[in-house]
Amino acid sequence: MVFRAGVLSLIVGLILVGVLESVPVTFDTANWYFANAMFMFGTVAALAIAAFRIAIKPAPNSAILR
Repeated sequence: MVFRAGVLSLIVGLILVGVLESVPVTFDTANWYFANAMFMFGTVAALAIAAFRIAIKPAPNSAILR
């Protein structure tokens, strides 16, 4: 991943894996840690959507091909 996407993506990926491994995952709403798991999944999804939107945004001074 370092050669393809860079060191920053490697660091973010390793941190994300570490965080997701430390949060207990459940889809049973009766468990007390259900809110923690859903908060973590929501946070990861929101960050992924934000990164995707930033990645596809064209540069401010680039010519748009039509």
